[in-house]
Amino acid sequence: MSAGQQMNDNQWHKVVVQRHGKSIVLIVDKFKKIKLAGTTADIDFGDVETNGFVYVGGLPGSFRGRLTSLALPSILFEPRFKGSIRNVMYRNCSRPKVRGEMIDFVGVRTNDLDLCMTHNPCLNRGVCTSTDTQAICDCTKIEFQGKYCEKERNPSEVTFRGTEYLSYNLLSQGGPIVSSKESIDLHFKTKFPDGLIFYSGDAGDYIIMSLKKGNILISVSLGSGVFDKTIPPDKGVTFHDNTWHHISVTRITRQVEITIDNLDVIHGTTVGRFQMLSSSILYLGGSPDPKHLQGSTVDANFTGCIKKVIFMADHLYLPITDLARDNSSLIKRQGNLTFNKCQEVVFATPLTFTTSKSFLIIPKWDARNTGTIMFSFQTIEKYGLLMYTNGADATSDFFALELLDGYLYLILDLGSGVIKVKASMRMLCDGKDHKVELYHRKRSGTISVDGKHMRYKGKGRAQHLDLQGMMYVGGLKVGDMNKVPRQLWTAIFGYGYVGCLDNFAINGIPQDLAQLAKDQSIEGVDSGQCKKQPDHCPHKPCLNRGVCSEGWNRFTCDCSFTSYFGPICNQEAITLTFDGEQHMKFTMPEESQTEAEDISMRVKTTHQYGLVFATSSLKSLDRMELSIDNGQARLDLNLGSGAKTLFAGQSLNDGKWHTLRIERRLKNVVLKVDNLNPVTGKAKGQMAILDFKVIEAGQLQTDDSGLKIKQGFIGQMQNFYFNNMHLFEMANKNQLKNLEVTATIRKKDTIIEPMTFKTKLAYATLPKLKLHTTFSISFRLRTTEADGLILFNRGSKGDFIAIEISRGQIHLLLDTGDGARELKSLITAPLNDNVWHSVSVIRPKLHEYSLKVDNNQVMANFDRSRSKFDLDGRLYVAGVPTEMYSSLPNLLSSKHGYQGCLANIDLNGKQPNLAKEFKVRKKFEKMVVQGCTGPKFECTPSSCANQGVCLQSWESISCDCNMTSYIGSTCKKDSVAYKFAGSGGLVVFTHDIEDRLDREMDEIALGFSTKQSDAVLLRIEGGNTQDYIEMELVNGVVFVVYNLGTRDHPIGELFQRMDDGDYHVVRFIRNGQNASIQVDEMAVQTKHPLGQQLSVFNSQAQVYIGGRYDTESRRISRPFKGIISGLVLNGIRILDLVKEADPRITIYGSVIHSDVYFEKSDATTRNPFSPVNITQKPMDVVTKMQATSGFKTSLPTTTDDIIFSSSGSECLSDDEDCEIHSGSGSGSDDFITPSINITGTRTSLSVTPLAFINTTVQTVTATTSGSGCSDLDDENCKVVSHTTGSKTTIKMSATQKSTSVTLPPKTTNSTLTDASTLPSTNNATMPGIITYKTDNTHKQGKTFPTVILDITDQGSTTPAVKKTAKESSKANDNNTLSITIIVGIACGAFFVILVIAFIIYRVKKREAATYKIDEGKNYCDLTKECDGKKSPTKAAVEGTKKKDVKEWYV
Repeated sequence: MSAGQQMNDNQWHKVVVQRHGKSIVLIVDKFKKIKLAGTTADIDFGDVETNGFVYVGGLPGSFRGRLTSLALPSILFEPRFKGSIRNVMYRNCSRPKVRGEMIDFVGVRTNDLDLCMTHNPCLNRGVCTSTDTQAICDCTKIEFQGKYCEKERNPSEVTFRGTEYLSYNLLSQGGPIVSSKESIDLHFKTKFPDGLIFYSGDAGDYIIMSLKKGNILISVSLGSGVFDKTIPPDKGVTFHDNTWHHISVTRITRQVEITIDNLDVIHGTTVGRFQMLSSSILYLGGSPDPKHLQGSTVDANFTGCIKKVIFMADHLYLPITDLARDNSSLIKRQGNLTFNKCQEVVFATPLTFTTSKSFLIIPKWDARNTGTIMFSFQTIEKYGLLMYTNGADATSDFFALELLDGYLYLILDLGSGVIKVKASMRMLCDGKDHKVELYHRKRSGTISVDGKHMRYKGKGRAQHLDLQGMMYVGGLKVGDMNKVPRQLWTAIFGYGYVGCLDNFAINGIPQDLAQLAKDQSIEGVDSGQCKKQPDHCPHKPCLNRGVCSEGWNRFTCDCSFTSYFGPICNQEAITLTFDGEQHMKFTMPEESQTEAEDISMRVKTTHQYGLVFATSSLKSLDRMELSIDNGQARLDLNLGSGAKTLFAGQSLNDGKWHTLRIERRLKNVVLKVDNLNPVTGKAKGQMAILDFKVIEAGQLQTDDSGLKIKQGFIGQMQNFYFNNMHLFEMANKNQLKNLEVTATIRKKDTIIEPMTFKTKLAYATLPKLKLHTTFSISFRLRTTEADGLILFNRGSKGDFIAIEISRGQIHLLLDTGDGARELKSLITAPLNDNVWHSVSVIRPKLHEYSLKVDNNQVMANFDRSRSKFDLDGRLYVAGVPTEMYSSLPNLLSSKHGYQGCLANIDLNGKQPNLAKEFKVRKKFEKMVVQGCTGPKFECTPSSCANQGVCLQSWESISCDCNMTSYIGSTCKKDSVAYKFAGSGGLVVFTHDIEDRLDREMDEIALGFSTKQSDAVLLRIEGGNTQDYIEMELVNGVVFVVYNLGTRDHPIGELFQRMDDGDYHVVRFIRNGQNASIQVDEMAVQTKHPLGQQLSVFNSQAQVYIGGRYDTESRRISRPFKGIISGLVLNGIRILDLVKEADPRITIYGSVIHSDVYFEKSDATTRNPFSPVNITQKPMDVVTKMQATSGFKTSLPTTTDDIIFSSSGSECLSDDEDCEIHSGSGSGSDDFITPSINITGTRTSLSVTPLAFINTTVQTVTATTSGSGCSDLDDENCKVVSHTTGSKTTIKMSATQKSTSVTLPPKTTNSTLTDASTLPSTNNATMPGIITYKTDNTHKQGKTFPTVILDITDQGSTTPAVKKTAKESSKANDNNTLSITIIVGIACGAFFVILVIAFIIYRVKKREAATYKIDEGKNYCDLTKECDGKKSPTKAAVEGTKKKDVKEWYV
């Protein structure tokens, strides 16, 4: 209750307090308040006889120990009254009012003498108070102490380590403090960017001060909204720099003022109308769970030091750190706090265990009476030993925490029985931070996981946990894992903890795990942030088909399905071979008892029965036995109450490797074969412990169990894991004592008795093969030769068996008397790669044959073959005598013997000693030697430079440099180079007629250097087709466009410009319709066109280097300017031919032979179409050509959707019967077949363009008005022209029979000139001038340029000749004949039109992607796919030469 106003006005005020039962009245001057007190039935105020004294003006300090006896405990911390009090009177019940008599007083004066006015003895701003006897100094609010405030006060510094905090709770001590103003003033220093510093509040009311991400965060709520302020540090300063920082926060009603380091003053206002703050709980330095405090945005406690903490609420004054230091009953301490000295926090850095073999050792945990362990952890792994400690010996008390299947388990033994408590109800392997707190007291305790508590209690009568050993954190020593209690499964399985540990404290004392790891030189740990790294398995780190699983910042590889072991399945496992009588026996040092087992192994056998392994005990009937029973895996488990039998899998005797697994947890057991569904069962009886001392594999040497003795195992075993023991590898390294091994131990890839056959003439012999109903032959080979006879054994009745290598493949050939049979391997890569390969031939059943090469197997069933081989003579190895090859069975392709190495020969289970049993003719003794003396020189990654391909033979190596642009023995030497300068130059290579092949595959490589962004590097054209390949630069990017008769297919390297003047290498390969391109060492780009496509480039004829010939301007279009080097087209080095003056080469323009770069050249002034002497020497040397360079990229892309301007064909098939037709283009980049207006008297004209026009005219005059076709795409259109406006005219002389423009005979001095200087051939003079006129007509959004070629007689030196009558008559006859021919052609054309219409109908049924696009009509943007519209106009020219039908018509 509160009443009155302005009580501090230095005037007298009257105060009356009355109580009548539950009614309480407060009167201050004229103000009166009434309130009922509670609901209790007790209305008595104590006992008048025993009630204490009445205190006036304050309370003595003795009440600090009796706060619970006060109605408002916080009043003790209010300032004592300063002023005057008089007329203190009171009465009880009906008794009369009495004046209280002063019994005792402290610091009170009853007279008017003020000693502080006459002499103030207080120093350092101490507050002076006068009494009747002396002046008293109040030093509580200053940093000094002593009688006169003369001594500097030691600051009450408190060290917090992340788990400690200070607090009070007034809910049980009189209720909350309700105030209209508060202030918090403190100093802190820390190295941590996050943590709760101060909290005071009650439900929705609170004031919070915290550090978050290095910023100071202040939150104030009065119940009607939140005021949040984030204050970052000044530039160059941090708040977690381990130096002292000062924070002061003051609230008066709704106004908030924040001061940081006495510099920055920040003002703010709370939300809503509320002005009072209710506070019942206060925390300093942290709380039990900061992230669940209302209004808190941090989830960690403060770590560091705090001092001089003053909290004031109205007149309440709380020096919190001083009260905590003085053990005030108001302030509760949590944890092991350090006062008066700021200590460095030692567990500053979390520790990550990166391997299951890493661990730490910390001092023993004293928990005999009480003990605490606190830590937090993060992991995604299901298994791991977190900590373990024991008593004086292994059989005494112990304590452990472990993760099993993702759950946290507590295992405890006080010496009278083990308890195993599941401490978490959900899996904790989720990568999140989990906080664990364990409080142990004598024989019981509580373990808390993320705030969820679980109580536990030890077994028996033992009352204390006596631990004498050191505590292991994260794992155990390998040698100690077998000494731990059987209840600690993670130790038995060898699962150390892999994950992060943080905030580790024992009995409130933090442990610096990072420093301990450093002091103990522990490997496999990493100090730093607990942060999950990206997944590893997408990068496929496990080798040899190991199965990858993600761990905590690591990956694990399951190698149980492979012939390897190790962290990444990179170590080859040894193989134990058993013959039915051999065994491996391991005797444990002492009798073992286990509650759980993890067992796995691989087996391979062709027998239906055999013992795999068994355990046995010398003290009990316990037994675990795994065997092959009728081709199935059989498990017998006896824990003392009878055997439980499980079967799994089938046909395990198929000669293949199979993986067997056994998992047992107490009575539950699982048997699994390969990846099949597991078979589960439960052991009989109540026992769950397996006793064993002996582990035997292959065959039993002792059997005291009374169980049926199993047949010995015949076959092979690998990777035998029994819990944490890799038994076979330990046996191979002699790491096991009491071990007996009679089985054969060897590596899988061990090469046994290798022999080398140095020539193809040498051979050896062995006794004849004895092949029964079932048999097997196996060996290993290593060779560089693709062909040769390996094994051959003949019989007297035509029977034989042979194995040969043919074209790098293994062929099995045999005949049992009823016809020869053949079985071929189907491996993708040839075997002549100079590495070892395994070959096996098995007949597991009658008529069934298996040929296995490495891991590739083919099967065949020869139903009618006889079962028995009648063989005689000897078995020939690696060949036969030379004279025998002509008489070998026809199916054998071998004409010589095998050259290379052979080893591991196994003939139906027998392994001959080759060095002793081989019979070799004397002349071959030096050619057949022991060991594998392979090629003296072997291909290595560095054998050939610049991506040259190393070719391995048995005698030597060589480099194929065709796809490198370099030459030389190792592809390091610069190849022939030519510089294209001036206005451009052109090199033309023309295949001889007989060499114009139809190619299904093309390989092109060249190097170039240029600063030109748009040019044609290379173009290949068909002789009588419009198939082509063109390599070009577009905006500095390399593209190749190819067209095989359907459409243009572009492919390029889009992510790097090549017009930088550097040397670049382009490699292009086409295989059918598919293609790939690689520039320098960047990623290979591929293209796989969709739909029905043609795959053959028909009749390759011309190769243009340095540009494309433009028939319109008769010049080089898009000429290349720069250097081209090392051009190889399908094995032909064209630039070498240029240098050698090959007659198939023609050069135009400025083309200069140059092995080096030129800074400048007089070739720039040369007429670009003048001939070049190809033998001229290079000019001044400037810069040597550099080797291939480039950037690697991981962005494989295709260019399926890119179409750009290039020449094409309108033929819809690859048949070479395409008729010449006109096209249209968009500029100088297009080849144009023009309509022709010809006048003159010459009958022939020869010029020197690079492509020829052969036009035969048999009609006199033709005039067409408008367009003879309804649409440009009309396939039935006969008019060989395009519309100019609305009229097209074709004029020809009546006496003109034919005009042909042909290419002159090829010479190296051919000259290509412009139209004004065109030479004539055949001693004919120039008949006229060729001119080009262009008119662009727009139709359907496309531009179709019309070109008219006029050839007129201007200044001819030959006079016109008059025609005689005979000639006129002949001309009339010719006219009649021409009309007849026209009628015949019209009829034929009608028939052709029907055929073409049918073809068009069929073609239009195809997908749009299969239509061939005329290069002259590609107006698409580089980044878009052209729409699938119909093909352009196809006009037939009469008299066109019919071409060969290649593919389309079948």
